[in-house]
Amino acid sequence: TPITTIGGDEGQPIQEAVTGKNGSGISIDYRGKEVLSVWKYIPELGWGIVGKIDVEEAYAPVQLHKHLINVVGILTLLVSIIVALRFAFTISEPILKAADLAKNVANGDLTTRVNIGGSSELDRLGKALSDMQESMMEMTEVVVSAADGNFDRSVEVRGDQDELAMGINELMTATKERVWLEKGLSGLALLMRGENKTRDIAEKAINYAAAYLQAETGALFVFNTEAKVLMSFAGHTSDKKVARQFDLQKGTGLAWQAADAGKAMLFENLPDSHPKDGLQIKTSDPIYLLAVPMMFNDELQGVIEIASVHRFTKVQQLLLEEIAELVAVEIFTENGRRLLRKSQDQLEAQHQELQELNNEFNSS
Repeated sequence: TPITTIGGDEGQPIQEAVTGKNGSGISIDYRGKEVLSVWKYIPELGWGIVGKIDVEEAYAPVQLHKHLINVVGILTLLVSIIVALRFAFTISEPILKAADLAKNVANGDLTTRVNIGGSSELDRLGKALSDMQESMMEMTEVVVSAADGNFDRSVEVRGDQDELAMGINELMTATKERVWLEKGLSGLALLMRGENKTRDIAEKAINYAAAYLQAETGALFVFNTEAKVLMSFAGHTSDKKVARQFDLQKGTGLAWQAADAGKAMLFENLPDSHPKDGLQIKTSDPIYLLAVPMMFNDELQGVIEIASVHRFTKVQQLLLEEIAELVAVEIFTENGRRLLRKSQDQLEAQHQELQELNNEFNSS
């Protein structure tokens, strides 16, 4: 495990966090790479927390957009130069083959090479170049819209060899999912700002997660370390009825299966008659339930469950796993604050008792 020395050149964010400072910025981590960091000091625990991502990874989509625009411009320029040169040696057969080449490029095939020579008609060349221009323009517009934050557009795939169009569409889908994921996490983090009691944390988390995932119902269980029980702290129902809450004894229910496995578990095609840890969905359709343990420092803090009649996607499961991590930190932090308050109350009670004994002694 890398060790950061206070006052050293590396690990500036964690140095600032442990010295009581909050902030964000670009710095050099222990690997010698530039990272985008956010750091915060938790005075109740005396901890400094740093979240970071490589600058290269954070700005990768923007760089890829730039490269794609450059590729489109270079390809358009190259094709224009080829066409101009062929016109200079204007003969029928070269013009036909130049048209075929331009049409292949317009259809997304950037690998085909043609040995030009022969005869054809100028109208075919004109149409091929128009098709090429339309295809290139569509790709450029989609990439530019992505740079502006609109990831809903896509490029028409014109054939099995249209690798550029398929690549752009895959990039748009992946970026859209990442933006959706980060928006969901930032929204919950904003909701969790400030000090919250454990029940408040549970209610905020499950209601936000179920709404963001458009799930019909959900529940959040907090692990009682003394009783070894998953205690139902909050529930969510889409029909705004009061959610039924159940405490789960060790080894019972789907939540304990995920807790014992230490990983997210997806339960599919559950019948309506299945107990589902108390989650209620009135439907004849198969039910999908996603249970994710909330772990902090390899210790179980609880389990969050979401149920829906719709199958969960991979990005939805990833979001719930990220939410579980965030909520685990919040619950652990609140437990620390609660223990600190309890210690302070005990100290105050002892101080009061000593004060009363001292007063009795002085009066006697």
